[in-house]
Amino acid sequence: MGKPKKANKAKGTKTAHAKAAPKRAPAKAQAKAKASAKAASAKAKKPAKAAKAAKAAPAAHGKVPSVAELKARWPVLSDKETEAFESLIGDAQADDLGRRTRSQDVLREAARWAGIIDEALRSYGDGALKDYSPRRFAYYLLATGELTEAIAAETRRAGESKRTGAEATRSLATRARKETIERLSTFAGMRPVERNALDEAAGPDQDHAAALGGGVDLLVRSLRALAYLEVDWLERNDPASQVLAENAGLSHDDALELRSFAEALSTRKLAAALAGPPAAKDTPTLNRLEGRVLFEMREARRVFAHAHSKSHVVPKLEPHGGIGHIFTTKAPKKSVHPPAESNGSSFESLSDN
Repeated sequence: MGKPKKANKAKGTKTAHAKAAPKRAPAKAQAKAKASAKAASAKAKKPAKAAKAAKAAPAAHGKVPSVAELKARWPVLSDKETEAFESLIGDAQADDLGRRTRSQDVLREAARWAGIIDEALRSYGDGALKDYSPRRFAYYLLATGELTEAIAAETRRAGESKRTGAEATRSLATRARKETIERLSTFAGMRPVERNALDEAAGPDQDHAAALGGGVDLLVRSLRALAYLEVDWLERNDPASQVLAENAGLSHDDALELRSFAEALSTRKLAAALAGPPAAKDTPTLNRLEGRVLFEMREARRVFAHAHSKSHVVPKLEPHGGIGHIFTTKAPKKSVHPPAESNGSSFESLSDN
């Protein structure tokens, strides 16, 4: 009778295991499902990141539109509107601001800000940036465009003036070289030694020199060599050479003139003028245009800063380069004297504070 009980006990144990086994199966399946879900989630995040990077790529690597291209996207202002915006800052105030900056620095920053403002206005113009009107931005672009054109005109004018002076010196030097070669040829005649010395000193003609890429350097070398040769022939003591030198018109003054031209052409200042015009000092016209652009930048910066304080999606406009000092605030120095009355012709800075 005891054996059947043992069998029943073993049977009961086996049944208990059989019943317990299904309880572990759902736990494994749940863990496996959880791992699969986590992998799927991680896999799903990768395309999202890739899409986000792809969206940001054009802004980082795409072509930045020019001020002229941006201007075409926004309203065309009437003369009345333009005059109204111009009246917001006086000529004397604009002049004062412009004298404190370089036109190239102002233009560079104004153009950079223009791209930021354009993108922000198209995104938040009906919401966070509703206080900055499209027509005000159109005037910003108009003023920046006028500064661009004025800088280009002044650069061309300065370059032409410098280049004209340099080319005039080169032309005179070339003419003096030819006249000296003619006089030395008269002295040399058909004598082989003198003819070879003259050919070596003269070097290639200027057209050939330009083709060889020598340009000014070969001209300078030729001028110095011809001057040395002329002095050498003048200082010969034999009677025939003295007669021939006087008859050919050789002179120390002519040699000195050649050396003067060589010195002028070899200076760095003239070489730079021949290569290209240097940056010129801003003219009064440029200063006034700079001041108007700076004032528009100040207004845009003020509105954007206010909008940014309410919504951080709006970018802040921060000055870089050589115009940062215009937007800083300096505490006024204490003085025992009462402040003089201001005529409103200038101000310390364009700070928003």
